[in-house]
Amino acid sequence: MTKTFRQLDHTGDLGVEVWGSSWEQLFENASLALVELLADPDRILQEGRATWRLEAETREALLVRHLEEILYRMDAQGMVFSKFRIAFPEPGVLACEAWGEPLDRRRHHFKTELKAVTYHGLKLWEEGGLCRARVIFDV
Repeated sequence: MTKTFRQLDHTGDLGVEVWGSSWEQLFENASLALVELLADPDRILQEGRATWRLEAETREALLVRHLEEILYRMDAQGMVFSKFRIAFPEPGVLACEAWGEPLDRRRHHFKTELKAVTYHGLKLWEEGGLCRARVIFDV
């Protein structure tokens, strides 16, 4: 699999820079980057499916809300995902389909705990034919 993000050095927190050929792919890759910071995505079976729809005023806010939704579903519902399909059916709206399974911290090789997605240092932009994002997570 081609790498679609790189981890950033950020004092006291974890950060990633993510890219994709479209905004949909960027959001999918940001989702996978979040999962990879937490666990081994290759060990997550795609046995169950979840969907969610989010609204926000800006693309940045949509990304934060979406990544927070993944963390919430892991913490509150005990689900972890390894495949995502993102669509933007209308401006300011994100629709996500995610595939995964119930969380098993031993089998999924959990690496770290993330408390939140932050707006600190958050940036989305287009460069060199790619959509890019920088996201910092509070640990």
